[in-house]
Amino acid sequence: MNPSQKNPPPSPFRAEGITLVIAQSPRYFPHVERHLRSLRKVFAKVSLIYWEKDPREPLYTLEAIEVTRVVLPFGAGGAGFYLRLMAGFFLRLWRARPKHVEAVDPEGLIPARLLDWFFPARITYFSMEYYSELPSLRAKPFKRRVWKALERWGASRVAAAATVCDSIAEHLSRDFAMPVLTVRNVPERAPYLKAAARDPSASTLALRCGLSPEAPIAIYQGMLQEGRGLEATVAAIALLPEIHFALVGPGPLRKPLAEMAERLGCAARVHFLGETPFADMIALTRGAFAGLAPFQPLSTSYVYSLPGKLFEYAQAGLPVVSFALPEMRKVIEGYGIGICLAESTPRALADALARLLSESRDPKSRTALATRLERAQRELCWEAEEAKYLELYRGIR
Repeated sequence: MNPSQKNPPPSPFRAEGITLVIAQSPRYFPHVERHLRSLRKVFAKVSLIYWEKDPREPLYTLEAIEVTRVVLPFGAGGAGFYLRLMAGFFLRLWRARPKHVEAVDPEGLIPARLLDWFFPARITYFSMEYYSELPSLRAKPFKRRVWKALERWGASRVAAAATVCDSIAEHLSRDFAMPVLTVRNVPERAPYLKAAARDPSASTLALRCGLSPEAPIAIYQGMLQEGRGLEATVAAIALLPEIHFALVGPGPLRKPLAEMAERLGCAARVHFLGETPFADMIALTRGAFAGLAPFQPLSTSYVYSLPGKLFEYAQAGLPVVSFALPEMRKVIEGYGIGICLAESTPRALADALARLLSESRDPKSRTALATRLERAQRELCWEAEEAKYLELYRGIR
């Protein structure tokens, strides 16, 4: 027998290590980089395949990570877009043929499941939201059923699964007939500590808005889209002549919100700062007196939302205003770091912001809030949460 047949070399077509597949850009979604850095603690080789909407953007890079991308500049939405996106992911997975895949949301899961037909791989599924119950699908029952069926089919071969909160984990556990772990979408604490030391004045946000450092600014970071309570917030700002509102992110509501602010006479106090890399977000956020996460219960996914921005506000030292949705209420009221509103009205939002502004100017209230935030910052950070995430890869060494 040929000696090479006794101990055949590893296949040159099958890479050792893990590939993370995600339909988001790591520039704007920091959980991608957190996962990659944590995976490096388990795998000798870590690769990333991601979606980029703007071909002018340089390829994202991270030390010791092999990166490829699918560039689709024609906007999101529609069956044609998702078919091309997932085909692009599948072709790149086919070339790499990884033994392990972490697939984020159905756009990453379905190509990974297809790959498993041809080249068996250990698939870990990470759901960032209750995808089949998003507001965008609530009036489209056929599409919702299709996405739900595809997600279940993809999950039928996963070795482990996780999502961002307990309520969604319970739903997905029933949908997939398997345990689903909760790993919260919390930021690393270290960058916020460094930003505080480097920029004690916290005036970057005011500069971007063209305001004096003393101007009181409430901030919202994330997509400008339906169900985020942004229309009610702009209407609330119209009732508060002293307060400015900074919106950091892209989305289809930018123009309608700008037109609304113009009609209500508060356009000069509503500032659209556009999509901003996360590396620049920390300094911006620290310049506000309050962070807004007023998600509305438009769908099951939003009812149980626990967005990363909530934890990012806390790490930046801001109290949070949200509506009284169960997962956000558990955090905000549990740690005493903000206000959960029973009513999603402009008046209720205005009263909450006025109260937080008044408390930000009172030394005793500031000290009490800082104490509560310090506990939240210590416990609601990736340095504390990472161990749960690595449970998905227990035994892989």
